[in-house]
Amino acid sequence: MFYLQFALPLHRFIYINKYSILKFRMWFKYGLKAQKLLAQGIALGIMAISKAPCKGKSFVYCLVFEGFCPYRATDLHPSLPRAMPWARSFCPFRACGAYLRNLNTLINIDRKKQKQDRMNIIEKYFPHLTDEQKKQFAALDGLYRDWNAKINVISRKDIDNLYEHHVLHSLAIAKAINFRPGSEILDFGCGGGFPGIPLAILFPECKFKLIDGTGKKIKVCNEVAGAIGLKNLVAEHLRGEDEKGKYDFVVSRAVMQLPDLMKIIKKNFKKAGQNALPNGLLCLKGGNLKEELKQYYKISEITPLSTFFDEEWFSQDKQLVYVPA
Repeated sequence: MFYLQFALPLHRFIYINKYSILKFRMWFKYGLKAQKLLAQGIALGIMAISKAPCKGKSFVYCLVFEGFCPYRATDLHPSLPRAMPWARSFCPFRACGAYLRNLNTLINIDRKKQKQDRMNIIEKYFPHLTDEQKKQFAALDGLYRDWNAKINVISRKDIDNLYEHHVLHSLAIAKAINFRPGSEILDFGCGGGFPGIPLAILFPECKFKLIDGTGKKIKVCNEVAGAIGLKNLVAEHLRGEDEKGKYDFVVSRAVMQLPDLMKIIKKNFKKAGQNALPNGLLCLKGGNLKEELKQYYKISEITPLSTFFDEEWFSQDKQLVYVPA
């Protein structure tokens, strides 16, 4: 009876909104059990109220519906700061400046740590990056997350693997050849900017042109390149058949079958070379290439990416194919 006498009148003062009405009905349907739980929530609120930035305003509501309570993940349970970011969409405290500042600080610190952890994989294999290059690579995470929410240029399931599956994957080309200053490189079918943008960051004294038949992807490339200050890259909405320029190398990531690709780009190679490798195609491919490379068997070179990188993902039939012009 204590619970009924203590808790029943208080339900009139608890903040109710569209998210809570159904749950209140369910709780009160079970009578005494619901009253006991409500009283226990109030007791917990009295114990913890001094820790709440809101100083008690609607605090009982959050504690009763503890699944929505941000303070159980912060003040009451400091070991779980990442458990409740989603609660802001339900929580009446989202207008509380102290709570939002504290939670956003935790989230931002966590994101910076995650970004640094992802960046470490680039510095692991390319330890001599300049400060400017490090800033440019680090900026890719936020830029691609932002653009990917508007235009699906990378699988949304794969965006957390941006640095390993896309940036480092693109930089495998740089493990096979160190482009000399003044080299001109065409990225054929660049999609969202891979491998062209990572290579343009790594080789600032080379010139890169990115082409793709999808205009919205070219828009992303130009916006990303502009945001990080790349001066050695242009991106153009253009089909490969219509590209007339001459280049030292063409780079690509599994755009089409190699025989078809070579027919299109054979017109785009310069005759004179200036790099350690003769001018030609450098293409990132996966799977069994035996049939695809049949007519280039004698002149092509296939290098497993596991030769360059020791992460497990690169051992799954990921290869770099070089075909001279």
